[in-house]
Amino acid sequence: HHSTRLHKILNEYTDLLLSQGRPQPIALGPKQVGYVYEAKQRSLAFVCNDDEKETAAVTFRKCDYLLAPRSVILIADGKAVMDTSKVQAGDMVRRTVKPIDAPLDFVWWREPMPIDRLPAPDNVNADKPLNQLDLTHNESDYCWYSTRIAIPEAEAGFGTLTLSQIADMAHIFVDGEFAARTKGPLKEDRGTLESDDFVQSFEIELGAGNHTLDILCVAVGMIKGDWMIGRQNMALDHKGLWGGIAWNGHSIGGEWEMHPGLVGERARIFAEAGSLPPWNDSKLQDVIFDFIGKMDSSVRDSLRQRFGLMRKPMVGRGEPLRWWKAEFGRPTGDGPLVIDMQGMNKGMIWINGNCAGRYWVNGPDPNADPKVVASDERYADLMQRYYFIPNDWLDDRNTLVLFEEVGGEPSTIRLCRAV
Repeated sequence: HHSTRLHKILNEYTDLLLSQGRPQPIALGPKQVGYVYEAKQRSLAFVCNDDEKETAAVTFRKCDYLLAPRSVILIADGKAVMDTSKVQAGDMVRRTVKPIDAPLDFVWWREPMPIDRLPAPDNVNADKPLNQLDLTHNESDYCWYSTRIAIPEAEAGFGTLTLSQIADMAHIFVDGEFAARTKGPLKEDRGTLESDDFVQSFEIELGAGNHTLDILCVAVGMIKGDWMIGRQNMALDHKGLWGGIAWNGHSIGGEWEMHPGLVGERARIFAEAGSLPPWNDSKLQDVIFDFIGKMDSSVRDSLRQRFGLMRKPMVGRGEPLRWWKAEFGRPTGDGPLVIDMQGMNKGMIWINGNCAGRYWVNGPDPNADPKVVASDERYADLMQRYYFIPNDWLDDRNTLVLFEEVGGEPSTIRLCRAV
């Protein structure tokens, strides 16, 4: 309802808004600006404090306004018609979420690393990494960047891998093994695309010699406005990696191979091709693992090595880059249907081939101290446990598919009704 009131105002001034280019910002304070659209004795102004955490008093066209943090006041034909910080009591809807089904039984499949992927027509080789959007055309959040690096004996050991000009997140793999990932929270106002805010550094260990460096870059959405990239044109927004890399300050890397999207996305395993991958049954592998664990040590070690069951995480839980799939019947009851994603971290959700969007359950840094996360307001908008599922998507038999980037525990996922 709050958004409806905003949209009603915008709709009433459609002709005015669309008949002009973007107006120049009017400075009203250190971080407060105004924008005015006007023609033929009509005007619509936006008085903004939308990136400031403190209340600000401003004067606009001889009238005084008190701007709440991160708010905008809309002034139509000289009259304030909406303050986005003031939400009417009737707009606040609170619901209780209750599980309606037993835990789901999941199977999993590992997203292939670049070395395991089949050649694809949109793979690109270049002497430097390229803007992800030029490769994915914003049809995927994901793009692999792979290169070979050589570490001299004097530089071996723990050090700093620096990626210049990168957005938004990165998962770093060295010789096929996970090494590091971007820590959050991500800044929104990062300055120009050449600024230090688009530089990320990772503390990892590299032995002497040649290594394969694979970087899975992840976009988390396009920018909200040109203020996020130093007032550059929004059309210039970049994702992925488009700068160089360095080890302890020394430039490294040669040719780059780029793989836009994921194999699972390309194969549409979340939809009609979902039966094609060799899905692994986590419960069955748990039983096998436990059974083998009771055997004589020599037999146990031989079987574990043969079947790749050397350690518990091999069954998929807690491992990065895992696809998860579960089947369920038509849920009972009334009220909005939601999925409780507690136990997972970050990824994508599909229901019967329909993308329900990104999920980001534990905030931008799954390794952060929970007490720090709870006390840091920058995390608040990035932590979401429940995700809506439209009833129109459901059949008598349904398929839930997840892609988990970081590693999660799907046994705690539940279908719920909001009442």
